[in-house]
Amino acid sequence: MAMGKPGLGDFLKWSAMGPAGSAVSADGQDGFTLIELLVTIVISLFVIAATSTLFGQLFAQFKQESRVSQTDIGDTLGLEYMQKDIQSAGYALPWDVNGVNPYPESAVANAVTDDIPPDAPRAIFSLPGATFNDPDYLVIKSELAAVNDSAEGKSTMLNSSGPIPWGDPNENLINSDNVIVESAINNNVSLVNVGGAFSAQYKDVASLAPTNGTDTYMIYGVANAADAPGGLRMPYNRADYFVTQTDAPVPSRCAPGTGELVKAVMSQKDGTYVYYPILDCVGNMKVEFYLYDSATDTYSYSNDISAKGTYPAFRIRQQLREVLVYILAQEGQKDPSYTSPAQIPMYDPYYSGNFTISNGQLHYRWKIYTIIEKPMNLGQ
Repeated sequence: MAMGKPGLGDFLKWSAMGPAGSAVSADGQDGFTLIELLVTIVISLFVIAATSTLFGQLFAQFKQESRVSQTDIGDTLGLEYMQKDIQSAGYALPWDVNGVNPYPESAVANAVTDDIPPDAPRAIFSLPGATFNDPDYLVIKSELAAVNDSAEGKSTMLNSSGPIPWGDPNENLINSDNVIVESAINNNVSLVNVGGAFSAQYKDVASLAPTNGTDTYMIYGVANAADAPGGLRMPYNRADYFVTQTDAPVPSRCAPGTGELVKAVMSQKDGTYVYYPILDCVGNMKVEFYLYDSATDTYSYSNDISAKGTYPAFRIRQQLREVLVYILAQEGQKDPSYTSPAQIPMYDPYYSGNFTISNGQLHYRWKIYTIIEKPMNLGQ
């Protein structure tokens, strides 16, 4: 008989059910029914959906942790500026400015933060916020408080024959650098002046040299010609640290009510500020001072040593032992699945207090950065 094309009957034979009720092909091997295939597909879809959800959660967590890690690295680098400035507070700061012409400090006269002759400059102090949750305002004065000035940090000696250069030319001041000269005779660091003028360019520093052949003065670089083209406005550099929402841009990822922690360097040109952002998304900053009074042999702490009548420059030099700074800052971005505690403790060894988290800040992670530094240049 001639063979024709396979028909429906042949197909039914090939797909006939076997003795166990499973599909059997023409060669007798087991197969799958349509229902079994559908059930398998449905189960696979559920597994894929669950896996996708888990992967999404893990990816979101990884993304959050990655941002937190990146934030920590950037924050640590930024806060090194503050640590360095606290350590060097008072470096080359004159103790005595008597006989020096009054000089302006800030562009807008500020009786609280400015130190104008006959007042000696204070190395470090802060203005406390009105309440615990208001950020403090930290002021630091030293020759090292500027940023990227080639003259700051350089020094040499001056005797009746003129300045004494270093063996390494890279350590020497250059002729156009603006400098001050100080005498430390009788353990009193006084600002040397001629006719009330306290500064000179390095090339003209001989005008401030001692006349006694046995005396030696110190020359300190304060600002180069580019940063102080008209000479020094004040015989030191000044940096203020505070939290602001207007003087530096606040990233959009930051929680409501937070700001930017900035280092504001006062210009020797005109007494205005140049702002350097150092930490994003800051909710608060508190500053405290650990003091020792040798006359009564007592230790104490204070969050306010800004009153010049109570804490003049000499008392800060003599009594200040440590500076403690606590900064509340956001970690990463908003996380709707996370709820922060409403109160976050400072863990202050001298003072107990909590930072309050507002309702709009609850879905953010927070970290307290703690800086405890001993100023190394206060002449204790």
